Amino acid sequence: MRPAGSVCLTTEDTEDAFDFLDPSAVTRAALALAGRAGGETPPVVRLHLAANELRLSDRPQRQQVILPASDVLRLWTACLCAAAARALTTPGVVTAGIVGPAAADHAYLALLGRMLPDLSHVALYDDRSAPAPASRGPAPHAARRAAPRSGAALSPASGIREALLGADLVILSSQADAVVYEWLSRGAVLVNATGRQLAREIYERADRLVVDDPGLRPAGPGPARGPAAPPVDLRDVLSGPVPERRPMDETVLVDLYGVGTYNNRFTVELCRAALALGLGRPCRR
Repeated sequence: MRPAGSVCLTTEDTEDAFDFLDPSAVTRAALALAGRAGGETPPVVRLHLAANELRLSDRPQRQQVILPASDVLRLWTACLCAAAARALTTPGVVTAGIVGPAAADHAYLALLGRMLPDLSHVALYDDRSAPAPASRGPAPHAARRAAPRSGAALSPASGIREALLGADLVILSSQADAVVYEWLSRGAVLVNATGRQLAREIYERADRLVVDDPGLRPAGPGPARGPAAPPVDLRDVLSGPVPERRPMDETVLVDLYGVGTYNNRFTVELCRAALALGLGRPCRR
């Protein structure tokens, strides 16, 4: 164990620690414990948005870890998406479509390849008017993890509809209001990680609605009410009470209400993985 003090992590350190985690197990624990660290003294997480810093004061480990807040947020969202995808996609060859900034995030691609070994093809559409996905991010480090470990082929799409064409799994990190139900393949799993509502028709026609936290589900009439059946709790899917597998023609909508929030438990596990791997550098803050 390192001596007590502060450790600063870079984006590269954070992603290396993330690779060390089991996404399904971490997501299950993070959702179930809602930020509590078991029976031990809970670490304290402080957020400094102006400096893009998240500080974890881990008393049991006698450490303070400082890391980029934006990295924690996007990796937690990626973890939620991948855990839901693994649990809910039907067995066999899987094709995926990713829309929004996640299409240019190499951590998403690497994680999907790790969680879905039968992933064969990923269509990518990044709606931001900026450089091509391959040119964004910390290129030398990201290039090592860009291709999914499954060996899936990556291809850019010219628009949302093309990215969704034939996809068994769809991950949206933007453009929630631009997706049309008819663009989805029958039996697709649609993961809405935008933090916004989709078109009313998608909620009405989806066969099953899965949510990460029913307590955050909007109340009252409107698209958020979803299918007639009560929403399924993702925590139950990951822990076993609700069967993961489903009929192949059942279209599933996964609404992630927790995106855009910092999950304490995930942050703790990420920082402890970094410390266990000896990542980061001592710093005075």
